[in-house]
Amino acid sequence: MDTYWSEIVTFLVTAGSSWGMITTKLKDQGKEIEELKGQIEEMRKDHDLVIRIDTKVDNLAEMIKEMKTIMEKRSKK
Repeated sequence: MDTYWSEIVTFLVTAGSSWGMITTKLKDQGKEIEELKGQIEEMRKDHDLVIRIDTKVDNLAEMIKEMKTIMEKRSKK
């Protein structure tokens, strides 16, 4: 009968330890996911900024082409 209770206690201790490790891992993974979400948001902001800069550079290049065309027309006259 003594071994029966010691087996039950051993099982409960093992189950409790396993439960503690699983919940700790889940909490750690939750923290990692939140950190990754923050990094992704920063990257998204950087990406949006790069797109805006690229658009402005394209606009400037187009304006320079237009100015060059106008200057060439004036120099021909």
